[in-house]
Amino acid sequence: MSVGQELSGYVSQLQQAVDSIKSQLPLICYLAVGGTAVGTGLNCFKGFDEELCMGLTQLADRLYRTMYKESTPAIDLVFKPAENKFAALAGHDALLQLSGCFNTTATALMRLSNDFCLLSSGPNCGLSEFVLPANEPGSSIMPSKLNTDKAAKYNLFSKLGSCGVLIETFFNGIERYFSLESKTSTFFLLYKSPHLGKVNPTQCESLRMVSLQIMGNHFTTSMAASQGQLELNVYKPLLAANLLHTCELLTDSTRCFADKCVKGLQLNREKIQEYVDKSLMLVTVLTPHIGYDLSAKLVHHASKFKKGLRESAIELNLLCGEKFDEIVKPMEMAFPHNNK
Repeated sequence: MSVGQELSGYVSQLQQAVDSIKSQLPLICYLAVGGTAVGTGLNCFKGFDEELCMGLTQLADRLYRTMYKESTPAIDLVFKPAENKFAALAGHDALLQLSGCFNTTATALMRLSNDFCLLSSGPNCGLSEFVLPANEPGSSIMPSKLNTDKAAKYNLFSKLGSCGVLIETFFNGIERYFSLESKTSTFFLLYKSPHLGKVNPTQCESLRMVSLQIMGNHFTTSMAASQGQLELNVYKPLLAANLLHTCELLTDSTRCFADKCVKGLQLNREKIQEYVDKSLMLVTVLTPHIGYDLSAKLVHHASKFKKGLRESAIELNLLCGEKFDEIVKPMEMAFPHNNK
C-alpha cells in the first residue's frame, strides 16, 4: 500500500468522527425548559418553552457571529422544547451519546498517534518512515535540530472555542499537505527530507494522553447519566463539566497536533524505498505465475540468504530479471483496480 492510502484511512476515520459529532449536536438542543419540577409544566404559562427556545437560538446565533466574524454559522443549532419533558428531566441520553461520539473520536486519535509513533521510530532501530518535526531538543545523547522559528510561531494553548471544528483542522491539514487525490508515478507521496537526529514524538504522546483523559471523562459522564432517582437527575453539573472539559481538550489537542506535527511531517523516502525493495510480501503477485509451492520456496530462499526476491528468483531459475520486473510492480500492486 502507498503512504497516501495509509493517510486516507486516517482521514476517513476522523471524518466519520466529525460527522457523528455533528449529527448528534441537534439532539442536545431539545430542552426540558417549561417542564418545571417533574415535567408536568405546572405554574408555567403556555408557550413559554417555545419562546425561550427561540430566544436561545437567536442568542446563540449572535454569539457565534460575534466570536467568529462569520455571516453563516458553521453548525445551525436550533433549540426546541423536548417532546417528553419527563424523559428530558430524568435522563440525559443525548449528552451521553455526544460524549460517546467524543470517546469514539478519542479512540481514533489514540490509534492514529500510536501509528505515528511507530512509523517515526528510529532513526536507526525503528521503522523510521515518518520524519516528525522537531518542536523541542531531542534526547541529550542523540540531539536533534530544533526548529525554533516554527516552535515560536504556534501557540500551544490556542483555542478554537467551537465543537464544530474539533477534528476538521487535522482533516484539512491532511488533505492539503499530503495531496491524497493526486496521481503520482512514484510509490510515495510528499517530499524528501533528511533525518535531523532523534526526534521525540512529544505531540503524539500528548495526543495519546489527551485521548486517555477523554475516555476517562466519558466513563464519568456515563456514571453521572445513570444516577438520580425518578424524574430528577442532580448529577448534570458533573456531566456538563466533563463534556465541556472534553470539548476543550479535543479542540486544543487536535489543533496543536495539526499545526505542530502534521503540517511539518515528512517522509524518509530512502527508507521506504528500501522496505519496498526488500519486502518479501511482493511474492503475492508472483503466485498466479509460478504457483504457491515455488513462491514459498522463493521466500524461504530470500529470507535464509538475506537477499531480495528478484535476486533469489534469478538464482533459483524461476524467473529472469526482465520477467520479474514485468510482474512485480509495487505501485500497480497498491492500486490493482487503478483506483488511485
